[in-house]
Amino acid sequence: MQNEKFIEVRIHMKESTLQTIENIVNYENTKIRLFNKNKPYITIEDFIVGCCSEIIKKLTTYDEHITFGNNANTSQFKLKNKIKKI
Repeated sequence: MQNEKFIEVRIHMKESTLQTIENIVNYENTKIRLFNKNKPYITIEDFIVGCCSEIIKKLTTYDEHITFGNNANTSQFKLKNKIKKI
């Protein structure tokens, strides 16, 4: 995982979405500037990559609970087909 190749991806988004991201990044950088000067500033690209990584992690964790949950602790997450009852 450490030696993975990075690929540049072009995305399209609304101007309002980009403005929201810019506001969040500016807010975080202001906090960094005030409270932790040794921490590097974040960029819009960092924010988008972090969001994508976080969503992928959540989806894969959720998927593991659904598909591979064979023990008693994860039985509550199992999907059941109840169409015949309806």
